Formats: sequence, C-alpha cells, structure tokens
Amino acid sequence: MNPSELIEPYYFSYWGERIETPDATRRALLEAMGANVTLSARTCHPDPSTVAQGEGRHVQPHCYLPRTMRHGKIWALTTQLYALRSARNWGIGDFTDLARFAQIAGRAGAQAVGLNPLHALHPSNPAAASPYSPSSRLFLNMLYIDVERVPELAESAETQGAIHNADFQTRLERLRALALVDYPRVAALKFEMLERLHRVFRTNHDRRPFDQRAREFRRFVRARGVSLERLAVYEALAEFFRARDANCYGWQQWPAEYRTPDSPAVVRFAGEHRQRVDFYLYLQWLAHEQLAAAESVALAAGVRLYCDLAVGVEVNGADAWADPSTFVTSASLGAPGDPLNTRGQNWGLAPLSPIALQERAFEPFVALLRANMRYAGILRIDHVMALRRAFWIPRGGTAAEGAYVVYPMEELLEI
Repeated sequence: MNPSELIEPYYFSYWGERIETPDATRRALLEAMGANVTLSARTCHPDPSTVAQGEGRHVQPHCYLPRTMRHGKIWALTTQLYALRSARNWGIGDFTDLARFAQIAGRAGAQAVGLNPLHALHPSNPAAASPYSPSSRLFLNMLYIDVERVPELAESAETQGAIHNADFQTRLERLRALALVDYPRVAALKFEMLERLHRVFRTNHDRRPFDQRAREFRRFVRARGVSLERLAVYEALAEFFRARDANCYGWQQWPAEYRTPDSPAVVRFAGEHRQRVDFYLYLQWLAHEQLAAAESVALAAGVRLYCDLAVGVEVNGADAWADPSTFVTSASLGAPGDPLNTRGQNWGLAPLSPIALQERAFEPFVALLRANMRYAGILRIDHVMALRRAFWIPRGGTAAEGAYVVYPMEELLEI
C-alpha cells in the first residue's frame, strides 16, 4: 500500500457529519510513521511464510474455540485482579488470590475467569495505575507478586522477621483495611521486601553456576531475550532519573543520550547498574512463575484464564522506548467526539506503525499475541476495531485534528 493511502481522507462523526482530514494532519501522521511525500513509492514485503500474499482474496476469520466451547456456551466470573481482597494479601489482589478465585469459580460451575490487563505498569510511579495505560504489554505487573510465596523467603530468617515485625504488620493491616488500593504504599511495602529477597537469591542461587533455581532464572532470561533485557534496563533508568526529579515521568524527559535503548550511554548505564537491572529481571521471573502456577491451579479446577490485551502502550513507557522503529511516539491513539466527550479523547498511547509491521513481517504483533496468550485460554482484544483502523492524533494536537489510519486487517486476522 502507498503510505499516503494509510490515512483515510475523511470519516463520519457520531452525528453523521463528514469530517475531512486536513493536509496538516496527513503530513504530520505520515512523518510520525517515517513516511513522507518522497516515500510514496515505498513498498513493504512481508515474509511470505508468515502471511499469504495476493490481491482480492476474501478471508472469513473467526476466533479460536477450545474444544469445550464448540458445542455450546460457557459462563465466566470476571474480576479486576487488583480489587480482590483476602486476609493474607498486601492491600492488592495478587496471583495467589487469582488461583483461589479460580477454584471458587470452578466449584460454582464457571469455566473461565475474566481479568483486567495484567501488563507491566510503572514501578517508579505506582500511582499511574491504569491497566489500560501500560508501560509494556509484553510483560507483567510486578505488584501482583505474592511476596510470601517467593521461595527465597523460606531461606531468609531476616526477611521473615522483617515481615512479621509489629510495625510492618501494622502497615499491612492499614492497607488491608482501605476501601481502595493505595498503590504507592503497596508498592513501597512490596519492593522493600522483594529487594531483600533478590539479595537472598543472588547469594544463595545466582552466584552458584550449577544451582537449579539459578538455571531456571537464566533460562527464563534467555527465552525472553532482548525485550526483557530492555524492559529491565528501562525500569532501572526510570527509577534512577525519577529519584533525581520527581517530575521525570518516563524516557521523553530523560537526557537525550538515554532516549534510545542501544545508545552508548544506555549500554554504559546497564553495565554500571547491573545489579539493579537484574533485580527487575528477577521480578518479572517471579511474576511469570506465579501466574503460571495460578493457571495450573485454575486448569485443575476446570477453569481457563480469560485475559485482556490493552489497545496500546504509554507513549512515555518501556515498550515505546525499547522498540522505537515499531511504535509511533509522535502521535497518540484516541477517539473522535461522541456524546460522552464531544471534544474527543487523547489516550496518550503509542500506536503501532502499519509500515513497520509489514516491513518486519508482523513480528512485533506475533510477539505481542504470544506474550498475552501464554497463560490465557481466552484473549479479549481491547478496541478490536484497531485491527482495521485506529484514530491517531498528531503530537501536540487535539482530537479535532486526528484522523483514521488504516491497518492490514486481513493479515492481522490471519495471524
């Protein structure tokens, strides 16, 4: 497709008015995705082993159905995981609560448990807690870790003592008594103990090359590859700069030399702060261990996890920083005006570039699906119309200056 054809020339508003796409908007969005007038003849070549090529074909795609759903309906219980309460959690629902909830659902006859997105949020700014504005859709929210189920706790009398300290227990009870989740205080308590447990892991396991638990950790790190390493480096950088400036929200406020993941400054930082980078690798490993365990409990109860894929990632977050060739950070996803918000909406989410998707044979989309289907029996795709077209707003603009950008829907559905 000619890049200029990626921008729809007009759309109809909620009230039926035809809204023409301004030339300035078209130019800004093409430039944002790396296209311009001189690029009009550019062609994209997806890997034919990934996507069948051909003009005029008609695709009738449908959702994959597990065997248990092919001859009738099932029903599910849904929950926002963070909202679950138990006598033992730390003021926020966690993966142990999820396992218990799945058992309850299974006994009631449900065959699925519906969840909010479990994506990685913003550890250095835990108040930014919306699961629909994630930092990364490839990894997990570390606040869902059940600290007391981490194996290293049993190896550390010091950490057990710290958890059972009267002052610490008082802080926990106050969090449990709150009607709402106090994200900053929950994060402070969890990270305080997780840092202790990481030190135990380094001493008892990671420094021993033939230790079984160390091998499992390194296997996880190798399997997740560059994307996990970049997430961990990003979190270490975000923490570093936010400690020096509380208004430093994400990579767009960092010094210029740190705004690309493979810059000499970033490479040097990762080497000098290796222990902190490894801490974030460790937390992702714990989160994946515990979610896998929760899925096993759910399956034993006859329940599948019904997961949720957010429509995009925070423009100023980890994924957009880690993969600048795929995410468009000079534009934002949003929506035109409607009766709820007549001025439209700007969600602050970085769109995937349709040009980059095709040039990379849709690998980023495949990776996204694999990451989110790993523990899911069912996957909800938020704002699924974005597989066909998405409403982009140029940086600094309003929804009135936005336009619809076309995506290769048939190829995405085939994948």
